[in-house]
Amino acid sequence: MAERVFWYLFEGLAVCFGVGLVSFCVRDYLSWGLTDWPIGVMGSAILLTGLFAITRNGRWYRLDHAVLTAVRSNGQVAWQEPLAGLESVMVTRGRGGFVSTLILRWPGHTRRLELFRSLEAALASADPNG
Repeated sequence: MAERVFWYLFEGLAVCFGVGLVSFCVRDYLSWGLTDWPIGVMGSAILLTGLFAITRNGRWYRLDHAVLTAVRSNGQVAWQEPLAGLESVMVTRGRGGFVSTLILRWPGHTRRLELFRSLEAALASADPNG
């Protein structure tokens, strides 16, 4: 739970920072006719990245009868994948091991899931080889 709160806080700060940069550029343009477009572009990129991350943060996964289901925060099913035919499973870590990604490969396509430390610990404790 603490990880999810941290990510919401981090993403919220990114959105606020992006809005601040964009509003700074708009204010300068309206007041003095100055165009600080590189700062505006950077602020827009930060804003859109934060908004995209917030929309992905509400997703959770359910494993039932060998079918992996991604569920959105509103309860809608985003996608379902049967685990039959799964070719490989790999965990990658970002810089400093801060963000982990679970990569599931089937013949012809791949799914990437953000692997929170709590889920990673639960999977590790359920692993008979680990």
